[in-house]
Amino acid sequence: MSVSRSLRNNLVKSAVVLSAVAALSATAPAAHAAGTPDPAVVAALQRIQNGTWTDADAQLIGSIPELAATTPDPRVAPKTTVEEIEYVVLPDGTMQTTGTAGLSSADAATAGTSNGLKKLLSADAGDTSVDDVVEVPEETEAAASTAGVRAAGGRWKWTHVTVTNYSYMGKVIYKYHHKAQFKYDGSKVTAWANRSDYTSNEQDVVQVGERMRNEKSKVPAKSATSLMKRRIDLCAPVYGCYATNYPWSKIKVKGTGGTSFTSSNK
Repeated sequence: MSVSRSLRNNLVKSAVVLSAVAALSATAPAAHAAGTPDPAVVAALQRIQNGTWTDADAQLIGSIPELAATTPDPRVAPKTTVEEIEYVVLPDGTMQTTGTAGLSSADAATAGTSNGLKKLLSADAGDTSVDDVVEVPEETEAAASTAGVRAAGGRWKWTHVTVTNYSYMGKVIYKYHHKAQFKYDGSKVTAWANRSDYTSNEQDVVQVGERMRNEKSKVPAKSATSLMKRRIDLCAPVYGCYATNYPWSKIKVKGTGGTSFTSSNK
């Protein structure tokens, strides 16, 4: 049986097209070709998660747009910023700011009035639940006061620590916040007020988990510590939950009103 030249040409063209498609399919990344993750990528993500990553792992993840936009770069430490407000509560119940640090100019201006200060202190309160709080022993022995309390309501300080996690592309993946208020008299920390944690600016891959630690040391004492830690899972199509972060921060406060901070994403 003879085959027409036209039909023969069409068969040849079809064979060429099928060969090209097969070649493309063979070279496509597994995650895109079959809807399953590339084993090499999964292994790199695992090494980044457990801290045994190499530069090659970081470069591989950075070359995949959907992961580069949503995965913390292990070569870049999360950024920690601190905001603080010192204030007194006067006998008539009004509040007066005595100092600020790290606030935007707008927030600093707002803190200049009693109502504005109350608004700032109550904004984004976060998880203030106390059911899981663990009270640990005093860090230091309470000393006799060497400075009089300036106002009937005492002197207070509000601290706000933010840990910001960035992707390979420099985009914010999420921010973890820890807030604490404490009262002091010049020589010792005399009381804790609200303490909380929460997240903000979350990308779609972020799944906020349970709070892992919620600790405060007993007062009165010369110094005291507030610690918060939470679980954060990063989950995306194809790769599933490819990373787990445990952001935490510790706020150490002193009877003089001084503060110091430590934080991490692990």
